[in-house]
Amino acid sequence: MSTFSGIDGYLLEGSTVVGELNHWSLTLTSASNDVSAFQGSGWGSFKPGLLTWTGTGSGFWDLTDTGQAALWTAATGTSSIELYFHTNDDYYYYGAANLTSIAIDDTLAGVATVTFNFQGTDTLHQKVS
Repeated sequence: MSTFSGIDGYLLEGSTVVGELNHWSLTLTSASNDVSAFQGSGWGSFKPGLLTWTGTGSGFWDLTDTGQAALWTAATGTSSIELYFHTNDDYYYYGAANLTSIAIDDTLAGVATVTFNFQGTDTLHQKVS
């Protein structure tokens, strides 16, 4: 059984590390197409459909960080970006994505945090060494 330590994870935008993050997640979704027909058995019948993926990266807000600044620029532009979600140096997921939102949260009793949300624009690839 292979397990990963969260301490080894990181997120890249292109070749730039997005700094100050302490969490990322990926969700792969498969559409389910209903192909049920009249006079069937009474059970629904389904076939797999389009695959899509979304992701998030969150941590401490730092616009002086080169990676976070690149994501801010992407959010205000019209280009997709290349993302690499690393569990460690040898295992990661990657693909082109659009930055769909940036949520900044600041509180008197804490530090400012940020969450970046992504929508994949094509295939999500997996790299396993």
